[in-house]
Amino acid sequence: GFAELEVAARETYIQRYAPAAAYWSDRAPSPNFMADFRAQVLTVAQNHHAVAQQTDALRPARTAAFQHAALRYQQALDLMPEAQDAVDVRMRLADALYEGTRFSDAAAQYHRLAYEHDRHARSEEAALASVQAYQRQVDALPDGHKTEAQRQVITASLMLAETYTTHPERARVMLVAAETSFDLAQYQEALELAEAVRALPDLASPLRHDATAVVADSQLALADFPAAEASYLALRGGMDPSDARFEAVTEQLAVAIYRQGEQARDDARWADAAEAFARIIEVTPTSQRRPAAAFETAVMRVKAEDWAAAAAAFEAFRQRHPDHAQVADADKWLTLVYVKADQKGLAAGAFERVAARASEAAGIREEAAWQAADLHRQAGHYRAAKPAANVAGAGGGSCRIAAMDARDPCCRPIGRPRAYRPVRIPGRPGAPDVGPRQRRAGQTNWPENSHQHHVAATNGGGVRSRRPSLCGHCLRLRRHRARGDLRNGLGVSR
Repeated sequence: GFAELEVAARETYIQRYAPAAAYWSDRAPSPNFMADFRAQVLTVAQNHHAVAQQTDALRPARTAAFQHAALRYQQALDLMPEAQDAVDVRMRLADALYEGTRFSDAAAQYHRLAYEHDRHARSEEAALASVQAYQRQVDALPDGHKTEAQRQVITASLMLAETYTTHPERARVMLVAAETSFDLAQYQEALELAEAVRALPDLASPLRHDATAVVADSQLALADFPAAEASYLALRGGMDPSDARFEAVTEQLAVAIYRQGEQARDDARWADAAEAFARIIEVTPTSQRRPAAAFETAVMRVKAEDWAAAAAAFEAFRQRHPDHAQVADADKWLTLVYVKADQKGLAAGAFERVAARASEAAGIREEAAWQAADLHRQAGHYRAAKPAANVAGAGGGSCRIAAMDARDPCCRPIGRPRAYRPVRIPGRPGAPDVGPRQRRAGQTNWPENSHQHHVAATNGGGVRSRRPSLCGHCLRLRRHRARGDLRNGLGVSR
């Protein structure tokens, strides 16, 4: 249309009569001509700028139009740098560069307007625009190439805060500097900047909330966990539970408390560690760290030898998290806790759960079953001891029924305890002899097989006790019992 023809004619005029064109090789342009020529350049620049803004953002022609507009704005500035409208023209140049995605160049022009020109009506606007341009540059760069642009964001933000102390966006810009410092892992600087934001008078509630978040995150990163806990509590206290960020803040609060528990655990301060882990359950009951904290609480009670509290903690863990992977370990810890607390029946029950768990190794299950049987016997629960002994015997490495000891009710059939019955040894004084056929066959008057045999324990009268010997497994068990190591071989992991 006519507008396109007009712009094309103006472009031809600019190219032919520019001050550096051949037309002026033997003469100099007059001031009036220069003023008119500059006006033509600005008209073309504004036309390209308007066309670019009206073009679909996805079309390549949009970027090209912004670039052409920026070129003409820069030409107008070069023609008359001290013109009265120089500030306005440079602002348009910066806007065209910004909209044309040349963010770094745009930020440089905004910076000149804010800090290199005399103070003018658009100084504060330009200072804020420089920060925004650097932020867009950070967003446009790929990961791993953002560091320099992020430093420029911090520098521009601090310059605005120091130069324009009454700027309406000063607090927000300082917060941007704090957040960017945190992203660069400059946690101490981020903490100081965020604290400075919180100290500003008449700070809007959303900004105070965001500044507190930076403070809390920085304290956590600096391993100041008690301070981080207090900051997260304050942050969460000002939030509605329906807020989408509420859960994330709760998780961070749980991390701050959990780290305190880990520090106390590493320093062997078991009671302090237990209190810290237990605080997670109380303060952040919905946290994903609650199961781990509950288990650690119980373990720390064991370390502190607080058997009653440890048992209660492990039982609560088993009941609340029955499908957790550490329930098996909780049962193993309970075997120790109940034995130490002299609660043999409960200890036997814990051993029975270990023995019944198919995921355990066969040796661990058999050992646990024998421990359960032994504890039932010590508690006088003979009828409960026999099934456990049979489970242990099913492993193949035990004495089972053949290992029954007349003095050990848990290794005898259920019933009244029976006294020793002396058996006369053939060939001894006062003992009946056997016939020739029995002697040739090597038979005696007691049973004997590969696993049950009688140990000669002759007394002065030639009487042997009817006491079967024990296999190696049972002998090891008795040694464990003698030294009180009833959890030997159960493989408890924390």
